[in-house]
Amino acid sequence: MFKRLARGLEARVEAGWRKKPPFRLFSFEWTMAGLSQLYGLGVRCRTGLYETRMMKSRHLPCPVLSVGNLAVGGTGKTPMALCLARCCLELGFRPLILSRGYGGDFKGNCLLVSDHDQVLSKPEQCGDEPYMMACLKEFAVVVGN
Repeated sequence: MFKRLARGLEARVEAGWRKKPPFRLFSFEWTMAGLSQLYGLGVRCRTGLYETRMMKSRHLPCPVLSVGNLAVGGTGKTPMALCLARCCLELGFRPLILSRGYGGDFKGNCLLVSDHDQVLSKPEQCGDEPYMMACLKEFAVVVGN
């Protein structure tokens, strides 16, 4: 059932790319087009703030791999972060996973959840996913805001 729903949604999006749909207020195509324009405007504004140096980028003294997307939950970000960290381990690096700690009640700037060898925080503090990754004891896990 889900595959059929996904195929139908994909067909509607592809049809919208091929031809300009007739204007119908609140239609799927026009709603998506409007949201796309708003998102594009936000990205351009943010890029402009960095280009004019009103927002400053930060540089770390180490390589950074970032895993994320616009969707919240259930898209495979945690398994992908674990896979990348394990690949880094195999290459001889000592990776650290930095998480927002969603669901935890920690309010400070930074919380060390694990230091490669031992778990140093409780799931109530750091959140379920950082705690689960820390319990693997393969790499350091830090929660930060």
